[in-house]
Amino acid sequence: MKKSLLSVLLLTASFTLANANTETKKSANLGDLQGRYALDCSVQKANNLSYVIGDKSILRLISAKKKLGAFEKKFVRQGRKASDSSQYQFTVAYTGFDVDFYKKDEQNWINVRSTGIVNHFGPKTKEALVQCKSET
Repeated sequence: MKKSLLSVLLLTASFTLANANTETKKSANLGDLQGRYALDCSVQKANNLSYVIGDKSILRLISAKKKLGAFEKKFVRQGRKASDSSQYQFTVAYTGFDVDFYKKDEQNWINVRSTGIVNHFGPKTKEALVQCKSET
């Protein structure tokens, strides 16, 4: 059941990412950095806090309610510093969210920050989210 829920969410997210109608000021190819990021990548925790990051949009997967939100990417910034032993790569600014990309111990990590006054998509977290390995 949980595996099928995860499959449905990921299929919906990939469909939304593929069909997003966006305009960018400055484009970036995220390449291997695209994918699902979560506090815990296990199947049992698939319905907890996680994001699907793409070149043109960011989707927040919230519980089993199947709420999805797509945000248009505006531009790419560089210059932030890593706060621990991780290596800062760059920041992608989506409408309503900034996503900082880091590399630590050969793994990709992100920090997602809400830039709006109201965060309609759930609790704010300062936790770093690790990139989940895709099962292909």
